[in-house]
Amino acid sequence: MGHARALITLTSERVQLRLYEKIVDGGLSVRKVEDLVRNVQQPRKKTTTRKTGSDSTDNIQNLETQLRQALGTKVKVRTKGHGRGEIIIEYYSLDDFDRLMDIIAGK
Repeated sequence: MGHARALITLTSERVQLRLYEKIVDGGLSVRKVEDLVRNVQQPRKKTTTRKTGSDSTDNIQNLETQLRQALGTKVKVRTKGHGRGEIIIEYYSLDDFDRLMDIIAGK
């Protein structure tokens, strides 16, 4: 019941279903689900990007939010300068990894 209470606060049915699959596949605790929901709803204010301007930081945060919602997991975007960077996508089990691969591959 606690898992469902956390999921019901999400507005996107798609994200709810993705997190539901993650809960079932990974056997996640209610506290872990609450943390995941919190991460999807409110991306961290602090990022590991270089301070090249508030517009750049805002853009990175928006990208992280979009990726979190699309993938249903924690995502970090780091810039390295000269138009380069990296995207870090967390997964919590091999089944979760497979689910993310299916999303990324468009399956």
